[in-house]
Amino acid sequence: MKEMLQLFRNKVYARFFLANILERLGSMIAGVSLMFYLLDQYGKQPVYATMTQIMMALPALIFFY
Repeated sequence: MKEMLQLFRNKVYARFFLANILERLGSMIAGVSLMFYLLDQYGKQPVYATMTQIMMALPALIFFY
């Protein structure tokens, strides 16, 4: 546990760690807000929102699988 605390005392490591967390949080918020917008615009046609979500996730699925 002490080794972990030593890592966070390094300012460069702490900044990279915080940047990574904020980047992931921002990506997640952007994706969710886009889906809410699409569902608001095309509430009666959820196929459009579903297709957009699939197209956003497709590059990650191809890359990791």
